[in-house]
Amino acid sequence: MLESLTVTGFRKYKTLTLKGLGRINFIMGSNNIGKTSILEAVYTWACGQNILPVISRTLSRGRYSGSLQSYWLMKEIIALFRDKISRPLVMTFDGMSNNASACFTHKVYISPSSAKWEVTCNGADPMTYDVSVPVQNLPEAESFCPARYIDILSYAEPSGSVGLYDSLKKNGLLAQAAHEMSEVFPDIAGFDMTEDTEGTAVSVIRTDGETLPLYTYGDGVQRWFHIMGSMMLYRDSVICIDEADTGFHPAVQHEFSRSLIRSAEKNNIQLFITTHNLEFIDTFLEASENFSKNISDSIKIITLREREDTPALRVLNASEAIEARDKFSLELR
Repeated sequence: MLESLTVTGFRKYKTLTLKGLGRINFIMGSNNIGKTSILEAVYTWACGQNILPVISRTLSRGRYSGSLQSYWLMKEIIALFRDKISRPLVMTFDGMSNNASACFTHKVYISPSSAKWEVTCNGADPMTYDVSVPVQNLPEAESFCPARYIDILSYAEPSGSVGLYDSLKKNGLLAQAAHEMSEVFPDIAGFDMTEDTEGTAVSVIRTDGETLPLYTYGDGVQRWFHIMGSMMLYRDSVICIDEADTGFHPAVQHEFSRSLIRSAEKNNIQLFITTHNLEFIDTFLEASENFSKNISDSIKIITLREREDTPALRVLNASEAIEARDKFSLELR
């Protein structure tokens, strides 16, 4: 489990250090303060010397990601670095995990005819990639630890749901996924794969026998399937979820919170989550009180505040955050 992380030269951060990380870590703060960048930093560290998922994640943020043209690819790569003038471009991710340090240094060398990306681990020989070639031609290396990034619209891509369905079925987890979802959405009896005018699609088998495409359901059902399915598949991993509560009605947020806590503990997952929603945090903290003190103490609320060079941080565990909210109505955002 990642215990601390120091990020240097990444996006807006000159230097940022996160300490005392827990099993579940909420990142809170105002718009454009760098919450999503922290998720990306954690994800980049977990990927280690495997830059393909890092680039794919970077392109998914970009306006021109669909073109995959080298010009726009380089624009998005350069945007990763705080110092965009010096050559080579440099950023580092120094993490302490299981009492051992893993520091990854990324350097990008750009010339008029080529672009080379080097990643070293703890100063050893680098792995080198030619990033002037099309993205689809880049080799994929083994990541430092299993990691998954779930953004607000991950569920909206039909191929993603189909891939998730296939993986759940292959691993014998499809029935479990249906059972867990039926506890909140009782009309769900199972899942299947069907063909329609849009192509192959995941379908929901209802308790009344009717079958409907998953995409015809509301955002909450689709996102629940995507998040919980991913947590079943990515055991012993780091999972980053951007705006985790988006799409969920307040009436189901308590059970969603309980499911996140149970799944993280059961599957040995370390979660990093952003949210603007103080009501969701209050609901999550309330749900955490039903678990043991060890689990409660491993839930961290990390609040970012703007400062000249890098945001200031405040870190509270669940018990401290509950006391701060109950006694002082402390604004956690």
